[in-house]
Amino acid sequence: MADIDLGKAAIMAWDTTTLRQLAEAGEIDVVVPASGRPDARTPIWIVAVDDDLYVRSWKGEAGIWYRRARRLGTGSVVTLRVDPA
Repeated sequence: MADIDLGKAAIMAWDTTTLRQLAEAGEIDVVVPASGRPDARTPIWIVAVDDDLYVRSWKGEAGIWYRRARRLGTGSVVTLRVDPA
């Protein structure tokens, strides 16, 4: 799990390895905490264009993870990669 500062997400720079791993995942979970409430853990799609990563949530700006992240300025990215047997 990698902590990210969502208040600065638009200008974040990812190292090449991390960028490739996130892009190859295709889907990640964004986890955003809130004091006194359960964490909002939401799967979202992720793609890379050149050296930039973009995410898309089916609820857009109405998603609870997005609203919390904007309000609190924090969150985590979780990936799960399973190699075929």
